[in-house]
Amino acid sequence: MSIITDKIGVAKSVTVDKTDTPLDARTRCDSEADIPNIKNPYVGMQIYTISDGKFWVVRSLNASETSVLTYEELTFGDNEIEFSADFIVDAKTVSVNTEVIATKEYVDFVFGNSEGWRIPLTFTAEEARSTIKLSQNREGVGNAIQYRLGTSGKWRNYNLNSVITLVNVGDQVQFQNKENTLSIDIENYVYFTMTGKIAASNNIQSMLNYSASCSDYCYRRLFSGCTSLTSAPALPATILAKHCYYEMFRNCTSLTTPPELPATTLAYGCYNTMFEGCTSLTTSPELPATTLADWCYDWMFQNCTSLTTPPELLATTLADHCYSSMFEGCTSLTSAPELPATTLAISCYSGMFDGCTSLTSAPALPATTLADWCYLSMFSDCTSLTKAPALPATTLAYGCYANMFYGCTSLTSTPELPATTLADSCYKGMFSYCTSLNYVKVGLTEWFPEATSDWLISVSPTGTFYKPAVLSAHRGGDYIPVGWEVINI
Repeated sequence: MSIITDKIGVAKSVTVDKTDTPLDARTRCDSEADIPNIKNPYVGMQIYTISDGKFWVVRSLNASETSVLTYEELTFGDNEIEFSADFIVDAKTVSVNTEVIATKEYVDFVFGNSEGWRIPLTFTAEEARSTIKLSQNREGVGNAIQYRLGTSGKWRNYNLNSVITLVNVGDQVQFQNKENTLSIDIENYVYFTMTGKIAASNNIQSMLNYSASCSDYCYRRLFSGCTSLTSAPALPATILAKHCYYEMFRNCTSLTTPPELPATTLAYGCYNTMFEGCTSLTTSPELPATTLADWCYDWMFQNCTSLTTPPELLATTLADHCYSSMFEGCTSLTSAPELPATTLAISCYSGMFDGCTSLTSAPALPATTLADWCYLSMFSDCTSLTKAPALPATTLAYGCYANMFYGCTSLTSTPELPATTLADSCYKGMFSYCTSLNYVKVGLTEWFPEATSDWLISVSPTGTFYKPAVLSAHRGGDYIPVGWEVINI
């Protein structure tokens, strides 16, 4: 090393051998109050205050240029710190007489406060010459996006619709957003398109300026139709928002493993249609929330035809449409999760397992307080279902069991139906086209045509119908099937 006038020259580089070792002691203060007292400051000088863990930049000096006049707090929205000293900083080395860019990861290394939250959304090529681009559905969104090739270096503004080619396997590109909003509603959103094979990783929240929470519709359709996407990025936000993940991975047919979903407080439609059509998805993420929101899981795994393992559903407090069509069309699903709730909400289970043709057993349904359309089409076209769950409720609700077992061609008997009075449409189409069904037992004492419309059409031509003696023996698809034996109880 040599000293020439006011500069220090080094042959190669200076190496920082341990954490918490600033190269210039002036850049470390106990508190913000000490900043004006720094000796020989300069404009652009950056300072770390120990007491609050904040970073600051000097903006102007006093008239004699001997002390700091104005300064402001630095934020890491762009994940980098620009140094105006004569050093360029990477993970550990310092070179001379070059513009300096230090990543937040370097700052974490120096100050010992590493946090993976700051690692931005990353795409890695798994096939040579894979491409990726980000587009907007309408103008006005996604105008503050930045990118960088690799995982270090200066960020550049991204021009929407620009195609980035990852030439070699292992090549990477990262994205971040300088604004706290991305997509904003059902019509104004941004979305990726890809070719080849690409794995996503690290923090999706870099697309919201590293915010800890989601915003309404923020990731709507972000990866929808990306058949090249093989893995999903981390979704660490625990504060969700209306439709925040709506259709996010819809029809991502190469996605085999979902991201973790740690949020325990949900929002309206937050996971709606999130993985619909992900035909390679075999497992589901854990869903730890115990209090739900309206439409929160609606169509979440619809048509995930390879899904064999459903998540546990621990919630005992439900919300309107919370599980509606959640597993509709999951043709490889053989068993259902437990459903412990005893008080239901409007359409909470409607269509939940509709078209799950491999489902052989149904979960227990202990609820005694029903809601309008709560079980609508819940097991429709579950052609492998051989036994229906008990239905203990005696007070029914509008349309509560409508089409519940429609087309369950392997079902041979109904559960006992203890209700003595019915609600409009409560049994409508309930066992229609259950072609093997030959046993029904009811507790009702009079017929309610508006409640039993088409409830036993196209069932077995012979069977046994158990009923109270006071109930008339009307025949037909709205009453007792023609050709069945009637036994009074």
